Amino acid sequence: QKECLTHAILDILWRAGKESKCSVVLARNNTFRNASRYDFYDKKSALEFIGNKISVYQESKGIGVCLFVLSLLLSRGLVNVKEDMDASSNRLIVDYGYCSQ
Repeated sequence: QKECLTHAILDILWRAGKESKCSVVLARNNTFRNASRYDFYDKKSALEFIGNKISVYQESKGIGVCLFVLSLLLSRGLVNVKEDMDASSNRLIVDYGYCSQ
């Protein structure tokens, strides 16, 4: 299960980074104040790093999903994310916290 999750996360982030890079955001103590960004330009190194930190994404009361979304946004690049949107005037989060894209 851990190995499958590790490969799935890497595959998504690596594709978002146009198959040449990815970013991984991790935080200590389930708070974003201690968040750190790790950039990888080698898929094997990224796989090893994510594999060693996979428990972060599996904590039932953790912030793994939020860290993954941040990693995905940074891997894709904020300019590319904006260009991927239906209209450049759209926002990712709209009224009542709903996702628009």
